[in-house]
Amino acid sequence: MRLNQYSRPPVHYPCAESDSVSDSSAAECFFVEGDSAAKTVDQVRDRRLQAILALQGKPLNANRASKRVAGTNEVFLRIAEALIVANDHNLDPPNASHQREFLDRLDDVEAIRYHRVVLLMDPDADGIHCGVLMMAFFRRFSPAFIEAGRLWLVRPPMFLFRFPVGTLPLAESPVAYSPEHADAIEHVLRSRKMTGFKKIKHRGLGSIDAAVLQLTCIDPQTRHCERLSLSDVDHAIGMFGN
Repeated sequence: MRLNQYSRPPVHYPCAESDSVSDSSAAECFFVEGDSAAKTVDQVRDRRLQAILALQGKPLNANRASKRVAGTNEVFLRIAEALIVANDHNLDPPNASHQREFLDRLDDVEAIRYHRVVLLMDPDADGIHCGVLMMAFFRRFSPAFIEAGRLWLVRPPMFLFRFPVGTLPLAESPVAYSPEHADAIEHVLRSRKMTGFKKIKHRGLGSIDAAVLQLTCIDPQTRHCERLSLSDVDHAIGMFGN
């Protein structure tokens, strides 16, 4: 089965509780872009409860693809394989038939091993688009998962204001989520005579300091996370003309 021209198979980093009923309500899977992002998230995740699925390039647009193309796309099949709890007869090495069964079962919310899927893409235009493509995937194959409030979005910071060592702890360093936000923060800092900082623009998750990533994106107690509704997803898809 051929991959679409943009992507290679995603790489799954499971967590310890992904197949357990004991704490399945807390298990979640981060969808990220590429190996560099996955390795950075892997440094700071809770390996008991937090899994990673590393996409390898932009996936197919599920909203535009025909039923045949979408239903045989290997990237989609691999995503479904990572998300679905296998039946007893699926314990053998997965084949194309089993993978298609996983894809068909995505709309059964109880069959999905993770209580939450968290879209955590790079803080740039490509990352936003990749996130929307993943929304389109869930919109087509698992709208019930979205309706259940289990698809989430984390927006990583685009900028970090780093101060000299000994002046401001990294965990307290200001972050910004857009160029306009960064300009506003810089104006406030200068008005308070806070100088000597460096404004660092993040090129991707892999460039974000691990402590900052954990605080702003990974730790459920401190991250900026948004639960997506069907209307949120439809609006995002419409904005991209998908």
